[in-house]
Formats: sequence, C-alpha cells, structure tokens
Amino acid sequence: EGAIMRIARSGATVTAHADAGGTMATVLADEHTFNRALEGTGAAVAAINSPTQRVLSGRVEAVEEATERARELGARVFKLRVTGAYHTPYMIDAIRDFQAQVNSETLTTLRRRVISTVTGTTVEPDEDLGSLMTRQFCQTVRFVEAATEAARDSDLLIEVGPGKMLSGLAAEFIAGTPAIPIRAGAASAYGLLEVAGAAYAAGAPVQVGRLFGTASPAGQPG
Repeated sequence: EGAIMRIARSGATVTAHADAGGTMATVLADEHTFNRALEGTGAAVAAINSPTQRVLSGRVEAVEEATERARELGARVFKLRVTGAYHTPYMIDAIRDFQAQVNSETLTTLRRRVISTVTGTTVEPDEDLGSLMTRQFCQTVRFVEAATEAARDSDLLIEVGPGKMLSGLAAEFIAGTPAIPIRAGAASAYGLLEVAGAAYAAGAPVQVGRLFGTASPAGQPG
C-alpha cells in the first residue's frame, strides 16, 4: 500500500513538469472521420475510448488544426482543460521524477491477472511494471482493446472509482457483459449497493452482512 501511494503521489510531478505548449481535445466521430481530421497535422492519438470517441493530444497549433478540421467534417469536439500533451512522446522530459520514484520501489511479479491499457492485452507475469507505468504517460491509452479483453472472460465489469464514465464507454462496444460503476466517494451508497446486487445475481459470493456490520452470508438474515 505504501508503494502504491508513493507512486500515485509522484504522478503529480508529471503534471507539474508538463510542457505548457501542449493541449488535448476529445473528438466524437467514427474512425474514418477522425483519421481524416488527424492526417498531416502532427497531433497524436492520446486515447481510444470507444468506437466513436477518441482523444487528440499534441502541440496547441497541431491540435487546433485537427479539431477545426474535425468540426468541418461534422464531428463534435470538446477541448480538455490541460496544458500538457499527455500520452504522447512530448511527455518524456516530464516523467523523469516519476520514473525515478518507480525505479526506487521494489515491485514483485504479478500474482493476479492484470490487463494494461498501454498494450491492450494481459500483462505477462515477468513484465517490467515500472516501465509499463512510465510508458502510460507517453503512449496511447488503448481502453477499447483492454476493456474488450477484460470482458472476454467476465460476467460483470465493475468500474472502481468516482463517476461512471468508463462503464458508460464500455457499454458502447461490449455486448453481453454489463458494466456498472461503484461511484466511490459519492454521498449515496446507491452505486455500492447496485454493484453488490449485480455481483450477487452473477453468482459471486457477496458478503452482504459486511454492508450492515454483521457477518451474515448473502441470502441469510443479518
């Protein structure tokens, strides 16, 4: 847990050192339209969030040219409030402190299955995890590939974190496997209860008693 927190805090140094000459924008369009808008501008694909949602990143002038072209082609564009060209090679200088922190930690081999959004595939047990985490800042986020891989052998996908953006995106392209957000940090327990109910319905050994301070197993009074 201590290593996780140190690495997470170190991630803030990346934002602090990001080149102020970069920016990002979300483009809602099909792949063909997106590629036409991107071509020859110098902007990069920062994230593939769904078949109809991708994120552009790069120098301000490059992203502005690409987004203007996207609008002319009928796409919807939303500029992100960032000053760095995240998930592109422009971040290499900004990640040095983060990389040093990761390299100072002792990372053991994986004991459970992990799917990376850097590669879009299952991480091998002997993978260099420090390198993988560092590369995340400089390479495209392959959410569609990773989520599809995760759903392949799953009955239920749970979004662990605040909000419901990722589960909403997954619902666009994953059929047959529900994706439900836990909505961590929300004032209401609705998300937690919905996830618990869905997991129980899917056959998971949900310990309902823990929600009410008892040790009663699911399906029994307590």
